[in-house]
Amino acid sequence: MSAGRPGWRRLALIAVAAIAATAFVGASIVVATIAGHRSRGAPTTAALASGTEGGAPVDAPRGGWVRRRIAGSPPRLAALHRQGARLVAGDLDARLGRLRGYPVVLNAWASWCAPCRDELPLMARAAARFGRRVAFVGADVDDSTASARALLDGEELSYPSYRATADQLRSLTPIIGFPTTIYFDRRGRVVHSNQGQYASEHLLAADVRRYALGK
Repeated sequence: MSAGRPGWRRLALIAVAAIAATAFVGASIVVATIAGHRSRGAPTTAALASGTEGGAPVDAPRGGWVRRRIAGSPPRLAALHRQGARLVAGDLDARLGRLRGYPVVLNAWASWCAPCRDELPLMARAAARFGRRVAFVGADVDDSTASARALLDGEELSYPSYRATADQLRSLTPIIGFPTTIYFDRRGRVVHSNQGQYASEHLLAADVRRYALGK
């Protein structure tokens, strides 16, 4: 009997090792499966909230308030306002060219990007506040048309959004994620880009004053 004990110990150790190995492989498969589900169908460019962390949700402005703020805008800005909250399939670069003479704030967003969705009410408020002096334009990036339009339908945006690709926007300025807000001066030159979601209306307004209005 004593001669067989080492053999039983070895068998017990082998059994324990096999169970541990099976558990490890199973856990690895579960983790890989979860990661795969999270990444499957996700955009290649991750949505970021870098630079400024996301803040508390902001209520969207009321339509009447927006209309009062943008009333009396110059013709080229009023043309933008008439297309408010629409998804446009035209030439974004051509529109930016026609807006030279005004500072432009270009907000790149997508319906699949949670920080982008949270930031849209901030953009709506800022676009109304500065809409008589600054041109706001949206760029809907690598998105589903139906999802983008469904999101825009619930926003009081006083400017249109153009369908765009990430590569198209990277031709303007380096971009590492979304949302990204790009500032152009009156000559059409990029003067600043904010990578990530604005945490508050105050921070967004400060950047509009600094980079769009030069104050």
